[in-house]
Amino acid sequence: MSSAKDQNIPGTRKVFDKRSIAGKRRKQAREKATDVLIDLLQSAIHTGHSAKYVLFDTWFSSPKTICRIKKDCSLDTIAMIKKSSKIKYLWNGQKLNIKEIYSRNKKRKGRSKYLLSVTVDVIFRNDDGIEEMIPAKIIYVRNTKKKKDWIALICTNTELPEFGYNDFKASKKRETGLEPATPTLARSCSTN
Repeated sequence: MSSAKDQNIPGTRKVFDKRSIAGKRRKQAREKATDVLIDLLQSAIHTGHSAKYVLFDTWFSSPKTICRIKKDCSLDTIAMIKKSSKIKYLWNGQKLNIKEIYSRNKKRKGRSKYLLSVTVDVIFRNDDGIEEMIPAKIIYVRNTKKKKDWIALICTNTELPEFGYNDFKASKKRETGLEPATPTLARSCSTN
């Protein structure tokens, strides 16, 4: 967003009434983007909008943001996560990054779109410095553009069923006798 320092803001520095829309937007522009995300979600909920999930890309998928959305907004998150060695998740009593979790688990064989699904705890430090955790599921999906590569998705609803595209397609064909026209979320995410 914009700089917190007045001297770094380009253009004229017009003074806005902090109660006006322009004043509120100016204040938001000087805050961290992840804090603005939480404020906007809470504002949308307060005005009557409802949702079950917040979907986003890797840019917002830090453990702190995921946990704040779950705790402050009572919403579950589905997001792509970065292949970073700095971000750790608690899996089987060990703090590991997603690459280490992937390498220590048995993958599905064959041409499956889903490679692996594991339940982890997302760890973050709150404002008081206390470490907190929330349960989540990491799903490893084959990258359709690079067959040897994978994409990791995280979901804070651990009860959400995982359907592979082939399983979904077969069940719809059994029910209706027709081919389904809509792909599942995991398949559409793996093409990005």
